[in-house]
Amino acid sequence: MTDPFVQATVDRILDHVKNPESGLSLAQLGLVKKVRVSAEQKKLTLFLKGISGPKACCAMINYVVLEHLELQIKQAFQRDFPGFEICLANG
Repeated sequence: MTDPFVQATVDRILDHVKNPESGLSLAQLGLVKKVRVSAEQKKLTLFLKGISGPKACCAMINYVVLEHLELQIKQAFQRDFPGFEICLANG
């Protein structure tokens, strides 16, 4: 990202969206490795760090938390980037 306005908007969103378990923001947790914005394609892709637990119960909890977090991420970005496709990818 080179556009300072887009960078500031992304940073603000990452500071605003909170992990429901810890209450920490995505920025604080470092869950987003990279963001790619294509104005031509109207597409914004966030590359997330993988989260895994050593046990099956932890994996299921992580799945539920991540599903909720992904919904929050998409909704937050869709508000500030209307008309853009918001994609989440493992980074």
